[in-house]
Amino acid sequence: MEEVEFLEITVAGVQQLTNVTDMQRILQETIAQEKLLEKSLQGSLETGKSQVEAKLEILEVLPAKLRPVFAHVRDLAAKVDETCVLAENVSRKVKILDVTRHRVQQTTKRVHDILEVKNCIEGIDMAMESENWEKACELFKSYLSIVSQEESQREDKKRLQVLDENSSALLQKKLEELRGIIRKKAEQAIYEADVKRFCKLFTPLGIPGEGLKKYTAFVRSVLKHELDDLYQVLQKSIAGKLPEAEQLTCVECATMMYESVANITQTQLPLVLEAFGEESVIPLLKGLQQQCDIHAPKVLDRFKDLYRVPETIKDISPKQNPNPRFSSSVEQSKVDPAELELIVEGITSLSQRTELYYRFIQKQVISHVPVNQRPNRILPESVLDRSMSELLDQYLILEKFYMQENVRKAILLDVQQRANSTQSSLVDYAFFIFRRCVNRSLFSYNQQSVSVVLNMVHQVLTQQLKDELVKLLDSRVSAQASVRPELISGALNNFYQTSENINTLKAETEAEIFRIFQVDQSRQQVLMCLESFSEASNEFKSILSKYLEQLSSSLEPSMAAMIKRLKSISYDLNEIKFAENEINDPFAEDFIEELRKMFSKYKTNLVEDNFDSLVLVCVRHLNKLIESAIMQMNFSQLGALQFDKDLRKIISYFTSITNRSVRGEFARLIQIASLLNLEKVSEVLDYWGENSGQMTWRLAPSEVRRVLSRRTDFPAEQIAALKLQ
Repeated sequence: MEEVEFLEITVAGVQQLTNVTDMQRILQETIAQEKLLEKSLQGSLETGKSQVEAKLEILEVLPAKLRPVFAHVRDLAAKVDETCVLAENVSRKVKILDVTRHRVQQTTKRVHDILEVKNCIEGIDMAMESENWEKACELFKSYLSIVSQEESQREDKKRLQVLDENSSALLQKKLEELRGIIRKKAEQAIYEADVKRFCKLFTPLGIPGEGLKKYTAFVRSVLKHELDDLYQVLQKSIAGKLPEAEQLTCVECATMMYESVANITQTQLPLVLEAFGEESVIPLLKGLQQQCDIHAPKVLDRFKDLYRVPETIKDISPKQNPNPRFSSSVEQSKVDPAELELIVEGITSLSQRTELYYRFIQKQVISHVPVNQRPNRILPESVLDRSMSELLDQYLILEKFYMQENVRKAILLDVQQRANSTQSSLVDYAFFIFRRCVNRSLFSYNQQSVSVVLNMVHQVLTQQLKDELVKLLDSRVSAQASVRPELISGALNNFYQTSENINTLKAETEAEIFRIFQVDQSRQQVLMCLESFSEASNEFKSILSKYLEQLSSSLEPSMAAMIKRLKSISYDLNEIKFAENEINDPFAEDFIEELRKMFSKYKTNLVEDNFDSLVLVCVRHLNKLIESAIMQMNFSQLGALQFDKDLRKIISYFTSITNRSVRGEFARLIQIASLLNLEKVSEVLDYWGENSGQMTWRLAPSEVRRVLSRRTDFPAEQIAALKLQ
């Protein structure tokens, strides 16, 4: 149906009408709209009438259909109620049956316990008469189990009595009698099998702790005999009463003692676990440790007596300088550091064996004891622990003296060698000593000792050795350095070699730390001390850079003399002069030859890295001199091209003599050459600001204008008009 458009009629519009014709027209429009609306409503009623009537018919039928459903629902609800009542009755009866069943089970168990106890009474008498102690103990175990259950159920007033008071007293008396017999048998047992047999019987008798204590005492006695024998062999070895092949050193004796403890532990732990359970591991290990505490410290004391450790410390203590900045005037100790090597190596070996022994004990605890049963400290502070700590404190005193005294001797030896040679072996000697000391401390497997020795090395490095190297370098940085460059080159090489050796020593030590220290906490503590080595290496590099700057400054007069050749030539060239320069180079080739002569003195004496560093420092000084010179010269377009060629030759030469990139150092001069080679002033805007691309300008706007002003053919007003920001 085509939609008809009507005028919009409002009340306000009708009230404003004054013309009859307009009124009639609006009336006709209104009538037409009314007819159209009536027609639309009629169509809608005819269309939806059938649908509405169909739905009403369905609603009229529904009540009749739903009545049977309501009846079925009522019947179902009644049946569900009946089922619930029945289920409640069944549940109540099941509970009554369950209570009855539980009481029947209790009664049956009581009857069984009564019969079991009667059998125990009869069996115990027979077993004790026939001395079948295992059988008697097993019967008492059953009896004690029943008694324990009786005690736990004492609140049940209706319980059946298993035993009367007379029978209970009789069994308790027999229990005490059997315990006394087993104690006596265990004490009288000589052989391990008998000891184990009777100690195991303490567990069924309800006193497992006493059995474990007696068995641990027996194991300790076995260990005591072994350790006594080893100590006697050590005593005879020290006294020279044994053939050399049968003699033991203190380190060997301590090692064999620890091995004896380990062997007995590995042999006895399975037996103890089987007889006494997991709770027996810690008491057994503590008992063995207590026996080890008696013998191992004796070996440590014999070591100190044999090598006169306390006396040696007294001899060196007055001689030790609290400040390790030794000088040759320090009074020389009567103790030769070489004589200390046997002592300090012996101490670190003893420490290593002790630490490995502790790790073995810890591993046994971790393997056999649950986490919730482990003590905070597996082995409490023992006599052995205190004795070893005291010996390690003495080791650190000796190690410090050994290190400082040997470095002092290396310094004195180096001074004597320098009188006849330009070479210095001080760094090699010093790091040989440092490696020996660090490796020896690592061999101790003691985290605290390693940390202290690393701090000692750092202190001697940054004070004693550094002071001597600086003193040597200061003595050679003088006017003679230009005459005999090998003198200062060797001193500079010392700093580079020291820095590299520190990094190498740090890497080697770090690898050993990860291998030796398995516990993260101990490892991290040692690694923290090792971090100071990186700082020491950087400190030596910083000093090296400082003296390379000084050396470059001492060469600056020579470089300034070379630049005079640059100032003597002209870059305001015409075509004829430019062509002549192509045949006879007036500057670059001679300049490069003079540079080659200057650097050749150092290239053969400086290590590669030091030479490269010196070249870069000299390049920086040289660039300033060249830039200062060309800012006072005038350039034609061909002259700018000539300068660009000369600069490329110079850069090529420096690239050929060093492994480092030098192009970045020439960045300002390269940009100056580029500006001088522009064809017109406005071209600079093609490379400035947003048009610079990836290039970073090293020249400020004022410097760009100054460079452009050196071109004789560039108008000054155009240069001034440039908008450079």
